Amino acid sequence: MRPPGVLAFLGLLLPCLPAAAGDIQVLDVHNKTYAARQVALEDSGDLALSLVDGGTAKVPCDEVAEVAFPRLASSRKAGQVQVILSNHDLLVGDLAGGTKSALSLKSPDLGVIDCLLEQVQRLVFPGNKSTGKAPEPRPNEDVLWRSTGDTDVGAVTGIEADGIRFQSSLFKREVRLDPGEIAMILFSELAPPPDEPEGMLAIVECARGSRLTGKLTSLKPGAVTLTTLYGNTLSIPVGSVASIFFKNGRCVYLSDLVPAKVVEYDYFPGSGPADGPGEPLYPFQKDRGLQDARRISVKGKEYRKGLAVHSYCELTYALDGKFKRFLSAVGFEDQAEPPSDPPGPLRFAVLADGKKLFDSGPLKWESKPAEVDVPVEGVKELRIVCDFGGDILDGNILGRGAWAGARLIR
Repeated sequence: MRPPGVLAFLGLLLPCLPAAAGDIQVLDVHNKTYAARQVALEDSGDLALSLVDGGTAKVPCDEVAEVAFPRLASSRKAGQVQVILSNHDLLVGDLAGGTKSALSLKSPDLGVIDCLLEQVQRLVFPGNKSTGKAPEPRPNEDVLWRSTGDTDVGAVTGIEADGIRFQSSLFKREVRLDPGEIAMILFSELAPPPDEPEGMLAIVECARGSRLTGKLTSLKPGAVTLTTLYGNTLSIPVGSVASIFFKNGRCVYLSDLVPAKVVEYDYFPGSGPADGPGEPLYPFQKDRGLQDARRISVKGKEYRKGLAVHSYCELTYALDGKFKRFLSAVGFEDQAEPPSDPPGPLRFAVLADGKKLFDSGPLKWESKPAEVDVPVEGVKELRIVCDFGGDILDGNILGRGAWAGARLIR
């Protein structure tokens, strides 16, 4: 048996695919974008860029906001299951087998992956939509949420390529479920997540959804080499990489922080302030849309990092004077596209220690995204607000906005 806490990335049978057609976009903390044909990691910790105009450039990793690779055109599906690990990393693929203590996953981006269940928070089958509110994990029992909306508790007793065996308290016996019958499984015996080492860490997002955190040991035209927080070193073909972010550098995305205070409420169509606020229909989301797991998108441009919000939404972050600038693009999220009448306007604001630094004014559905770039040096508290942009009597139907790429710069 493998020692606890170890994930095995078996085989990695994928060839070193060439990058997809297109340029590699490197965004730095100064909001400058480089268009590169190739990117390499030097021993110094700098990224060496071969630019499309024939020139070269170097960018220190701690000054990189994002390395975005060309979109991969492929007929290969993403996979039927999402494996969410103890440190919130994500593996996407198809079940390839397993036991009562481990599972094997065949990932189109990473090859065959074998991991212990004690390092898995949950299995999610995104193609199987369930009804009602998702169940919470339990300390001593695995939780099965069926695609019918029913919840069962017990223990996973086996994992196979075409199904999962589950000791059911509901049926008082072991049952076998096809993947199509399962919306989610939450595991009870979860080991602590691995400690994060000091220094720069890379978050590698793959083209079909997998996301891994670790030390970037090599970046070459053919492959990205990453040593994960679980201690495994794997080589990912560049053609299977969507983006790379760096953690513990000068750039910190708001979606990686926990707000100190959240204020959200909703007015139903036709109601007024005298009627009082209602519960938020769509609570804010990190790095995804309000309604589903699609990327945040504003006027057709996708953002892998950001916050999706619904008016009214006010988020407060404790900065403690550690940052110099705040940047974001703001506007309607594309999921708000109206079927007929356009949504009412939105209004975005940024306040630093109570002082307003940015006010978008009313933004309509057809408005271009507004760019935010404000100084926050010495600021202790940052508050970002997405508000109704017009007459509240018009309601806030489809008032879905985005703080796209929202980030702080040290």
